[in-house]
Order: sequence, then structure tokens, then C-alpha cells
Amino acid sequence: MTKRKLLRKIIVVVFVLFFCAELMIFWGCGENVLNNMNIFWSDTTANEFLHDFYESETKNTVDLHRRMTFGHNPVYSTNAKPAFAFAMIDKDKNIIFKSESGIWWIPRYDGGGGMNYVSIEEYMTPELKEEILKYQKKANGRSTMFKELEVNFDGEKYIPVSFSLDDQRDNVRKFTFTDLPVTHSFTDKNTSLYYYLHDLDENSIDHIYYEKTAAKVKEQIENCVFDESTGGSGFSGTGEMSWQHGLGDYMFFYEVEYSYPIEVITSYIFRLFSFYLFIMFAIVTIVILFSASKLYNKQKNLEQSKRAFISAAAHELKTPLAVIQNQCECVLDGINPEKNGEYVKSVYDEALRMNSIVMQLLTFNRISDLTQVKKEKCNLSQIVREEVSKYRNFADSMGANLTEEIEDDVFTECNGELIAIAIDNYLSNAIKYATGEKNVTATLKKDSRGFIFCVYNDFDGELPAQDMWQVFTRADKARNSSDKSTGMGLPVNKKIFELHNYRYSHKKTKNGIVFSFQT
Repeated sequence: MTKRKLLRKIIVVVFVLFFCAELMIFWGCGENVLNNMNIFWSDTTANEFLHDFYESETKNTVDLHRRMTFGHNPVYSTNAKPAFAFAMIDKDKNIIFKSESGIWWIPRYDGGGGMNYVSIEEYMTPELKEEILKYQKKANGRSTMFKELEVNFDGEKYIPVSFSLDDQRDNVRKFTFTDLPVTHSFTDKNTSLYYYLHDLDENSIDHIYYEKTAAKVKEQIENCVFDESTGGSGFSGTGEMSWQHGLGDYMFFYEVEYSYPIEVITSYIFRLFSFYLFIMFAIVTIVILFSASKLYNKQKNLEQSKRAFISAAAHELKTPLAVIQNQCECVLDGINPEKNGEYVKSVYDEALRMNSIVMQLLTFNRISDLTQVKKEKCNLSQIVREEVSKYRNFADSMGANLTEEIEDDVFTECNGELIAIAIDNYLSNAIKYATGEKNVTATLKKDSRGFIFCVYNDFDGELPAQDMWQVFTRADKARNSSDKSTGMGLPVNKKIFELHNYRYSHKKTKNGIVFSFQT
């Protein structure tokens, strides 16, 4: 599987989980929205208004109309924003008032009269509705204030001429209903003004539900039997509620309807939870994709390392095997019998080299899967001296000048056996690769963090590549296998240092090269 396919599958899985989580939030928020609907649109509020009306002596239908309009105005509800329609009729089924766009005003000065009402429903043309909608959208959610009302009074009734709104940024806009002359003007300075725009946006999905509720109220009026009964059905997942109230000489009907999915999706609580869910899933997705990508790269590198390891191991073993095969054929075919001793010696040397490769492989394999090692307090000074002593004769045979600069009593918590192997590999490489005067120096000293161990050797070549710490990589790739190098020493050291959390490095100096490790 490619990396792209893996990441794509992860994204698909995360998306499915996100969708399932959204469904759970949807159903949970649906219950909340439904409860809000039942609480806000229950008959409790209507009963309160209607009871006050029924008990009053004046039977002020204008005030009841206003209270029912604004008491069930979806603008004032929390998450409940359904379409609604209502109407009040008398015993002759004459409509006293109904849900519609209208304006109420009460003069504040003495002798100004009571509450007045004028319907603007018939003047709300599509063009005027669109004009008001654009103005409200420019207000960016701020409530628009009712500033002024202009009407024409013909001696019997008021006819609306215009009304002005303020977006609370000194942007006052006048909307005209008719071109009749103005006989009365009321401002918010001397009059309490109220306006309500019913089913303003005819392009919204709510418009469909407003039309449905209006049709149902009309049907209720046509089919009603006038009495003082009260009853109806409340909300359910279908998003409908129907109610009627008997009020002596009057009957009151109202219908509420909404789209359950749309109301839930547009509710504040759903959008809030969805936002936090999205943020959470986005963070988790990024972390998962990053981790998966990192693990994939690590796995890919591991597979490549295994293939490179097998290829390199086969190559390293092929050379001594070819030499052994060639020398044995010379002996078997009787070619230069006088050189049989040399042939046997060559076979023996190659067998030793193969044994060294196998032992290094076994050591590397033994420690490669370790994540920690047993440590104890060791005298590093003593370990270094013992390793240097072991290489005296080898240094002499290679014409190298091996010296030491070792401080006494350098103690550290480590695995003495593995550290001895690491020092052994450093010394072996330094002696084999020393050039020029072939000076080799092993240095151990204390520092502020613990200790530092270095092996220096004269070297007039280029700085070895960083990949020399990988398996079967030699510092000098130009040299042949005659130096009996296995290419496994530094990879073994790297693993040992990592198990001890030691820092390790190599660097070129003026006349040579230094390999080191330290706490």
C-alpha cells in the first residue's frame, strides 16, 4: 500500500467517524430543540394572554393582537424559530385579527389615546420586502429601531404612508407604502412604536411553512364548531402543533410548523457542538496523519534497511567465499602444488574474516531489538586501559603508534560488556585506517556532564560520510576487502550509544580524524 492510499483511507475513516458523531449530536440537539419548542410554544403563554383578555372588561383586541404577535415572535425565542399563524374570530366567524405584518403605536403625551394598529400586509410588495431585507442584512445582526411612522387618516381609519428604521449606526432609512398625504406623524420621541414583519423572506424555506400554517388556520376557522373548548396537539418529530382556545364570544386558533432537520441544524447549540467537534476531529486527524506518515516512513526505511542489509551481507560474504572456492579449486586441480600452503593460509584467513562478519552480525542482531540494557557502576578508566592493552601488538604489526591519555577513576553507569565492544571497534578502525605517521591516541577525561572518550588517528583522506554509521558502510569506499573490515563496527557502536543515551560523533581535524562518545 502506498503512502497516499494509506492517508486517503485514514481520512475516509475519520470522515465516517465524524459523520457518525455529527448524527449523534444531531439527535441529541434535536431533543433540546424539541423541548425548547414545547416550552416556548406551549399553550402556557397563550393561555396567560388569553386569560387576561377574557377576564378584562374592555376586551382590547388590539393589545391582545400585539401581545400574541410578539409573545410568539420567533425572533424572541432561544432556539425555536418555526413558522406560525394565528387568528381570532367572533361567533359569526368574522376575523378580529390574524398574524400579519403590522404596526402598533401608543402616544405618550396626555390625551394621546390608547393603542392603535394599522395593517401593512397588503402594502408589503415583493420589491418592498426585498428592500427591507437588504437593509436588515446590512445591519449585520443588529436589531433595527423603529424611528418614525407616517399615516393618513381619512376620518375612519389609518392608512400607512411610510415608516423609518434605524440600524443603530445613524443610518435611518424610510420605507414608503403609499403616496397618500401624511396627516399624522409619530416618532419614537413621543410615541411607543412597534412593528412586526410577517413572513418577510419569500425565498426562504420558512416561507413554505408560513403558507402551510396560514392555510391550516383558515381550515380550522371554516370547520370549527363555536364553543368554549380548548385543546389541540403538541410538538413531535414531525414539527407540527395545532391549538384552539374558546373565549366566550371569541375563538382563538394558532398553528406552528417547522422543518425538524433544518431547525436542528440551524440551532445555536448544534452549531456550537459541531464547531467544537470539527476542531477536535481536525486536531486528531492532523495528529493521526502525521503519526501515520511518520510510522509509514519508518516502516519503509526499515524495509529498505532490511533489503540493503541482506544485499550487503550477501555481498560481504560472497567475496571470501569466492576466494575460498578459488583456492580450493587450485588445490584440487593440482595447480602449483608447491603453493598449497599459501592456498590453505588464504582459505584460513578468509574463514577468519567470515567468522568476524558472522560474529559482528550476531552482536548487531542481539542488540538491535533492545530498548534498554542492564547498567551498573563501572570503572571506565580500567575498561579503556584493558582495551588499549589488547591492541598494542596489533598496532605494532600495522606500524601504528598507539598512545593513551586516560584519567584515573572515571566511573559511570553503563553496561561494561557493550561499552568494551564499542571502544574495541573504535580502536580497531583507528589502527586499520591510520595513514601518514600512523599516530593513534585514545583519550578519556572527565567533563561537566560526566566523561568524554575520543580515539584519534592520522588520516589524510576526506571526511567519512555520515552513512558510515549504517550497516556494511565503510569510511573509505574505494578500499577493497583485503583490510578484513566487516563494515559492522560503527553500526554496532551506534546502537550501543543509543541504548546508553550517549552522544556520539566523528570529525575531521587538521591531520586526522576523531571518533568520540560522551555523556
